[in-house]
Amino acid sequence: MMHKSLFVFAFLLPLLSIGQDTNKIYNETLVIRMKYIPKLTDAIKLDIIPVNEKAEVVRPQITYRVKSTLFPVEQETLEKLPALKFKSPRRTKLDHYYLKAGFGNYNQLLVEGVFNTTKLRDRSLSIHALHNSGKSTVKYSNVSEQLLEINGHVDFRKNTLSAGVYIDNNRHHHYGFSSSDSVNFDTLNADMIRQNFLDAGFKLKFTNELSRRNNIRYWTQLTFYNFSDYFRLNETGISFNGKIEQYFRNNPIRFEATVNQYFINSNPGLSRTYFDINAKYLFIRDNWVAEIGFDAPTEIDTIGSKTHFYPIAKIEGRLASNFVYGFAGINGGLMENTYKSVASYNPFVASNFSLRNTNNKFELFAGLKGSVHEKFRYKTSISYHNMENLLLFVNDATHTERFLTVYDSSNTNLTKLHGEIEMNVIKDLLLFASVNYYNYDQSPPEELPWHLPDLDFKFSAKYHIQNKIYFNLDYFILGKRYAKVWPDSLILNPDPILLQAVNDLNFGITYKFSDKFGLFFQFNNILNNKYSYWNNYSLRGFHFIAGLKLNL
Repeated sequence: MMHKSLFVFAFLLPLLSIGQDTNKIYNETLVIRMKYIPKLTDAIKLDIIPVNEKAEVVRPQITYRVKSTLFPVEQETLEKLPALKFKSPRRTKLDHYYLKAGFGNYNQLLVEGVFNTTKLRDRSLSIHALHNSGKSTVKYSNVSEQLLEINGHVDFRKNTLSAGVYIDNNRHHHYGFSSSDSVNFDTLNADMIRQNFLDAGFKLKFTNELSRRNNIRYWTQLTFYNFSDYFRLNETGISFNGKIEQYFRNNPIRFEATVNQYFINSNPGLSRTYFDINAKYLFIRDNWVAEIGFDAPTEIDTIGSKTHFYPIAKIEGRLASNFVYGFAGINGGLMENTYKSVASYNPFVASNFSLRNTNNKFELFAGLKGSVHEKFRYKTSISYHNMENLLLFVNDATHTERFLTVYDSSNTNLTKLHGEIEMNVIKDLLLFASVNYYNYDQSPPEELPWHLPDLDFKFSAKYHIQNKIYFNLDYFILGKRYAKVWPDSLILNPDPILLQAVNDLNFGITYKFSDKFGLFFQFNNILNNKYSYWNNYSLRGFHFIAGLKLNL
């Protein structure tokens, strides 16, 4: 497969790419500055492909759709080196009130409201409420979400205290039966296939990040959540994170410690602990930055405990003006898999699944990136991962509408090629494209990376006319994916199921009558491609929603 990888990488080099600028705020979208809170997805429509962003810096954007199934097509995100220094958080002026309502086919109903106190410089309060519901492709496959979250902060000179509380309720139905099950949905009891996730929690964060660079700066955070499903499986998570930073001349050194404790009321009960120590030192010069350090997480459960060690070594430097920067390095990491994270990724998972953490033993990476007058940005990279316990999903042999977790206990070698590009050459027109190619080299027990694509591509365009009419276009492709077929008495070695490739086009228009009032229209899956990301789960064909927005 290596020659195939080299060919694809050669193809990607001309398509040099850039990281999408997450600091831009477009007028047609209200951006709420709050911490990301993972939400369950209903797997009804796959509208977007995830981009390379860490969860802690994602800013939720209020758009219309019934949430899509967001799938982690990358097992390890390649980020550029940390910023040279921490900056004080920017207080964005938001609308005092924000209301949005829409209705579409598949009985989709969206009602959303936000209240912000944004006139005070040293404090803020935000309240966000959401109801989003609709149907899928078969009878008794309704989905819905109800969310209420409250976030706020107070500044005390150089210190900042922030807090948040939320409750999120998601309802799904396990309607993905195989054709051999011969299920009659007209007589099916909906409660027999019902699944409901209730997630509630809070967070507290205290930091002195507004202090001068020559002082010791610190960040502390305490989080708590309780996650339960319709079958009364319950997981409680408590987490504490602390980080300090100090500069020696112009070079910062950073220490970070994390303790995560999980309690699951399965039979028998399960207790899991994650403890991590991380240290980094940065050498900062005019044309290059180097980082060295280590990451040493320990995982403890009822079976035993194990400590891992991952070296961190990265370098990034300017090769030719600002147009060409090179970067390379080695790192690794332990990726936690919890009941909450697994069910958020695949809401059709059965309650009796197993939990293991995925061990990315090491990652080698190198690439190029750069920009030209902020009109053209690109990034391209190649990385090699050696992984243990890669998380995969297969259909339950007896309940084909539900999924079980399987972990590739042998070493999985992943070669990934990445490229992305952003252009803003024409006024009011923003173009973005990204492509990823994945080559999994596996050995028994798992012969294929079940439900993981070998290729993903996305193209996005945004354009507006005189800040009055806004257009957005998204087109994406997912390559081949495989679903496992269990052997039976007739076929001992059945061939896997090749899932149909995803080929999807979405288009939206927003018309603003004034700064306070507007109408929106969104058309999804215009090509009417009724694909399935999860085996047996046919997703929506063409669907749309229309509504109004009110800003005060």
